Amino acid sequence: MIQRVQTVYLLVAALLLGFFLGFVDLWLAVAGDAFGWLGAVVYGLGGLTAAVALVAVFLYKQRERQAKVILAAQWLDLALVLVMAAALGYLSFRTDADLTAAGAVGIAVLLMPVLAYVALRQARLGVQKDIDLVRSMDRLR
Repeated sequence: MIQRVQTVYLLVAALLLGFFLGFVDLWLAVAGDAFGWLGAVVYGLGGLTAAVALVAVFLYKQRERQAKVILAAQWLDLALVLVMAAALGYLSFRTDADLTAAGAVGIAVLLMPVLAYVALRQARLGVQKDIDLVRSMDRLR
């Protein structure tokens, strides 16, 4: 299980999303005034994506299912990134929104789901390589 590189990528994605959920309050304090629903959506999508990534770690014996679960985690993370980008885009055009209150930490928090998506993509590529390797070994038998 831990010998496979995709397990490390899945754990990194889950950790990044966990840190994101821990520090997103800095950014939600600025964006929460404009969108009352944003906090619930961000916590829901972030928590669900992290949980799906952790579940995918334990599906190492079922490679095809693991690839599908990782793909679902990628879609959830993409939805999270799009929600955050749309909220940031809307707030950047408002003249009364003060985005400097979030600071550099707030910007780093916004990059964590993007980095988690990259880690999920690398994990799915690793699983696909394992699937291809097993198929080639079956052909040799």
